[in-house]
Amino acid sequence: MGKVALFGKILGMVTMILSLLSCNNTDSMVIVEEPTRVYKNYPDSGPPNQNEVITVLTKGETGAVIHSRYAKDAMYYKIRLKDGRKGYVMFGDKFRVEKKQ
Repeated sequence: MGKVALFGKILGMVTMILSLLSCNNTDSMVIVEEPTRVYKNYPDSGPPNQNEVITVLTKGETGAVIHSRYAKDAMYYKIRLKDGRKGYVMFGDKFRVEKKQ
């Protein structure tokens, strides 16, 4: 097997493993530090649709991370709110992600 083909297979396997690990963050929490919009959906490209804001979380509020999603130019965390609703927060907003304690 050629070196390029072997490298491609190894790179593909590593990418798959990393995506599986990053997409199932059920042991993590989003902890809001400043007002953060929660969107009904995440956009495939471009900025999020402001009409799809389902709530705005305030400092100290949390959401359980379900998984992460990647759009063309951004990353989103899908979270479960305390009232059971699910939505997306955009990476780069004013929150941190920590392991559940």
